[in-house]
Amino acid sequence: MGFSRELEQTHRTYHGTSPANENIEVVTYRLVASVPGPRNVLDQFDRLHSGGHGGKTGSASEDGVHFRGERRSCRFVWRESLGLGESVQGLAVIEEPTATTLVPPGWRAEVARTGALELSKGEGV
Repeated sequence: MGFSRELEQTHRTYHGTSPANENIEVVTYRLVASVPGPRNVLDQFDRLHSGGHGGKTGSASEDGVHFRGERRSCRFVWRESLGLGESVQGLAVIEEPTATTLVPPGWRAEVARTGALELSKGEGV
């Protein structure tokens, strides 16, 4: 069975109809992979940048933005200026070359020991 036929069957299963035509364009493809090993492998991850500005000046700035229809003060932070365990309170924007993370008011972004940004919602938000 070819890709086109499999896609048609999958589309019919999930949506109850066939795709509109035979010209298929794959827009997004996601892959999940796993490797047998200890579950704490990310705990041992050694970040390339453990903090500091990486030579950049102005690692954070503040400016006014429109958020949910009103003008508010917003902090802009360079991602690589954040070290392990550091956090940023919202309203903030964390910028890096390949991503932009919005930290809404009442939320907090923290650099986990894995190096990932973890967002958490404050109480009453």
